[in-house]
Amino acid sequence: MRNFIHSPARRIPVLLAAVLLVGGCATKQDIRDLRRDLQADLRSVAAAQDSLRAEILRQSLETQDTLRSASRELGDIRGDVLTTLNRIGAQLARIQELVGQNSLNIASVRDQVDAMRRGGVVPGSGEAGPEATPRLSSGTDEADAMYNAAIRQYQRGSLSAARAAFTQFLTAYPGHEQVPSAHYYLADIHVQEDDLQAALEAFGRIPELFPTSETVPDALYRMGIIHIELGDEARARALLERLVNTYPDHRNVAAARERLSAIGGGAPRP
Repeated sequence: MRNFIHSPARRIPVLLAAVLLVGGCATKQDIRDLRRDLQADLRSVAAAQDSLRAEILRQSLETQDTLRSASRELGDIRGDVLTTLNRIGAQLARIQELVGQNSLNIASVRDQVDAMRRGGVVPGSGEAGPEATPRLSSGTDEADAMYNAAIRQYQRGSLSAARAAFTQFLTAYPGHEQVPSAHYYLADIHVQEDDLQAALEAFGRIPELFPTSETVPDALYRMGIIHIELGDEARARALLERLVNTYPDHRNVAAARERLSAIGGGAPRP
């Protein structure tokens, strides 16, 4: 840019000198002075232009730094917002579980109070001895509501709330027809939580306490699979053979035979 400005500027004094000479109005000294003044002015203009370019460059660099800083700050803010939203979501889920547990607790207390007012035995008081086999019957609307609430918690994936709900149901209504299923769900929750010993105990209560329940063959199969995972093939073989021999038409029989074949045992096919 400087060459662009200076190139025509160098010709200006020459042209002025020519004009002055033609007009006979100036000496050579006048021309030299005029040329010197013009060159000084041009240098001043060039210096101003250099200063302006430097200022523009400085402001451009500052703007880029500001934009980069703003971009980093926006990224940090976005990360903080996402973290906060995730924390709020987890807290809301926990609150929902607590609300479900409180509702079940209130329903259980209400049912027990109603039973005492009627002069009957409080559900779950344990009058039946531990060796007795519970007599199952269809429950009241309150019992069905408590069981269904526990199922909803289980289906929602709220395992801690579901475990508490099924436990309260079993305590409040030990003679309900869904008690074997409640034991089964509790056992499955233990499996999902990787507590296999607790799962075995929960599954084992079903054939022990409710030998005629439709849930028994499912419990036998699940117990056999758990024993395989624990490396106790002898117990697994005994449970799976019991399933195959006692419930030959059950849907899990084919899978049980495959498991037995894999661990080197089996029951004769009918």
